[in-house]
Amino acid sequence: MTETPETTVGIVNADAIQTCFAIPNGRMTILPTLSLKLPGGRVCIFDWHRYLGPTFLRKDGEPLARYPSQRNPMWRVFGLWDKQGRRVDVDGACVWDDELPEPKQRRRRQPGPFIIEVREGCK
Repeated sequence: MTETPETTVGIVNADAIQTCFAIPNGRMTILPTLSLKLPGGRVCIFDWHRYLGPTFLRKDGEPLARYPSQRNPMWRVFGLWDKQGRRVDVDGACVWDDELPEPKQRRRRQPGPFIIEVREGCK
């Protein structure tokens, strides 16, 4: 039996490792700090929240003053990681494959038979 990423030991969804608990007058969420290794060896560090998204961090753990620009190649890798289920290993490293799986082919509905009615007197 071949192992798929979903059955590999130590790989979990990033949303599953958030800790949330009640405090007086509210709730507190402790976010996981994740690392996303880019092609070329650069590493992006960020906190992940399941509905607020990423908060990118500097090396010292403080939030970046600005988000990376839309042209930054990090967004392509981040998009792949997000579309592939936000998988994370036990060390907090994001697990992603370089290519997206092929989309499933949808079956096209075949048109029904055409009915041609021929009446007398029509030519």
